[in-house]
Amino acid sequence: MGALSRPGSLLIRTLSDIREDGPVSILLVVSLGWFLTLGVRIVYPALLPQVTAEFGVSNATTGAFVGLLWTTYALLQFPGGAIADVVGERLVLTGSILLSAGAVGVIVLSSTVETFVLATVLLGLGTGLFGTTRLTVISALFDRMRTTAISVNQAAGNVGNVVLSASAGFVSVYLGWRWGFGFLLPVLLACSIGLWIALPRRAST
Repeated sequence: MGALSRPGSLLIRTLSDIREDGPVSILLVVSLGWFLTLGVRIVYPALLPQVTAEFGVSNATTGAFVGLLWTTYALLQFPGGAIADVVGERLVLTGSILLSAGAVGVIVLSSTVETFVLATVLLGLGTGLFGTTRLTVISALFDRMRTTAISVNQAAGNVGNVVLSASAGFVSVYLGWRWGFGFLLPVLLACSIGLWIALPRRAST
């Protein structure tokens, strides 16, 4: 019985240590943002077959959509950190989620493949702003439990990969691919509000 309770005791102690070391509310909302920004990109493969059918494009073209999304995401890693140094992490992280929400909205309303591609680029730009800056926030606000806090945040993104792709696939079966993207929109908007309220202008202050 003692052996069985040991992992539970360790978890409780770890959560208590995190709470004492830094603001848990910020860790949670930043982790939600990472859950969404990482997960929304993995939604694409689940929905692309339906997108391909509606727009009448080849599998190679839809594969290029995914490549475009990840390329624009990668290109924003450095600028995202540099912009945060100038305007502060709160504006960058909130702006990242709002831009991602706007991109999802355009995807839902897109009537041409060109509009879909433009929205894909915007989504890559929006999610790319989040990746680096989330780590600077956590590193600045947590000290002794910094590595654990980063691990929690990273795990949230991995969970997002699984949960959002599966959820989008399920929704699209009954409501179509647009709803497979669209159900994320209110969650993204709620997250942006949470980030703006919870974060200081600069994490170092």
